[in-house]
Amino acid sequence: MKINFWFEVKKRLLSKNVEDEVVKVYTNIRVLNSDKTWSYSVPAIIDTGAHTSLLPKYLWENSDYEYISDSLFMGVKSNLLCSLPCKVGKITIALLDTEGNFHPIDIIAYLSKTNDTPPIIGVSTLMNKGKVCIDYKNRKGFLEF
Repeated sequence: MKINFWFEVKKRLLSKNVEDEVVKVYTNIRVLNSDKTWSYSVPAIIDTGAHTSLLPKYLWENSDYEYISDSLFMGVKSNLLCSLPCKVGKITIALLDTEGNFHPIDIIAYLSKTNDTPPIIGVSTLMNKGKVCIDYKNRKGFLEF
């Protein structure tokens, strides 16, 4: 089973006359609700720099997650001003792609107490599930189980 990723490329201006590209890798995800139905599909960023996944409240609040603890999610800049209050929990999500491939997995994730973040799938979450390939140059990527 293979879940294909897709890429979004945007140009950005770093300074006067200096431009580069921001390339983001995506997959669609769904969350298993407490009534055993799947949520609607939303795009999630595959973050190669994130060790753990982060889900906004609207995705997990109706799920049957297993509570582990409360925590603060801190990004690159580790200070309280740049942190998000979260729960840490075990949750079932499904990865799906535009070809119709669908694969449920159990993950441990930060469950944000707000909706102020996009869904982020940490690459280490995926590395424990199968083979991850992200080819930025050719804009191809997948997770193979």
